[in-house]
Amino acid sequence: MARDRTRIGYRAIDTAELYRAEEGIGAAIAEALERGLIKDRDELFVTTRIWCNNAHPDRVLPALRESLRSGKVIDSHTIH
Repeated sequence: MARDRTRIGYRAIDTAELYRAEEGIGAAIAEALERGLIKDRDELFVTTRIWCNNAHPDRVLPALRESLRSGKVIDSHTIH
């Protein structure tokens, strides 16, 4: 879905760890760059959210690290 939306001009991508789509979105962004659909990663704004069960001081940073590992670059990280 992210591939198609990037192709038709979407520049904001909204996801969450709950959707388990961060890795696929990261791959779609890499493909869009490779195919020239976008010239630079900065053309996109990626938001992801951690689920409320991870909204505790000891869980936020590990959840963010996992999102970054999956999606590579995140512009906004919020609590769902």
